[in-house]
Amino acid sequence: MQKNLDYFVGIMKKFFTLIIALSVFFFWWITQISAATTSLEKAANVIMVKLEKVVNEQATTIEKKEKIWLFIANKIQEFIEKKALRNEQTHPVLPLLVDRSLEKSLLLSFDEMDAQSDTTSESSIAQTMLDSVNNERMSRGYVSYRMDQTLNDIAQQHADWMNANLNCSLGQLTHNQNGQGPAERATNFGYDWRAIGENVACGQDNVAETMKQWMNSAPHKKNILDQDFEEIGIGFAGEFWVQVFGAKR
Repeated sequence: MQKNLDYFVGIMKKFFTLIIALSVFFFWWITQISAATTSLEKAANVIMVKLEKVVNEQATTIEKKEKIWLFIANKIQEFIEKKALRNEQTHPVLPLLVDRSLEKSLLLSFDEMDAQSDTTSESSIAQTMLDSVNNERMSRGYVSYRMDQTLNDIAQQHADWMNANLNCSLGQLTHNQNGQGPAERATNFGYDWRAIGENVACGQDNVAETMKQWMNSAPHKKNILDQDFEEIGIGFAGEFWVQVFGAKR
């Protein structure tokens, strides 16, 4: 009887020892997970600060910042989805950390994304402005302008020049570039014109605001509605907007 009791006590001691050991391991494991999570979150914060700095350097407008952060979110989502397809678990902040590959991918992709975004954005904005101009014309029964690539190039070059050489916040705006007005610049681009005109503006956030300002200004409104012009080119850079109107000989 005593032998059985000693055996039972021995079994119970081993059982409680195992329970204590498992408890200690469990609490140690929880502590490690918590510490790892804290480390991951700290590292993620560092990377996010770096990404935010890059975004602020790359983006000149709120609209562009939103596009870049959307791009980042899509990249992270792609990473998570790939993990899910491989049935791999991932911590909420791991997409920012795995071999730093995603961070590198994001930073290296900005130039490519910027080029694609700028091309798409420029085309979209130019089309929106063309539509806005032609809506004003058609509402009055005038023929719509057609977009001309040479005029686009003239407008974009002047917008880029103003953006590089003038300060919009100081109200600096000009039709002249190194002593050359719209007519001389059009000729230099090989546009054989019989009529030429130009609208410039700066400080507006979008097409609608720019068009509103121009339509509230008699000389600018005249260019938009002028029936001597047949074609239009559109350019924009930074805070500067340019429309060049023309008709070929």
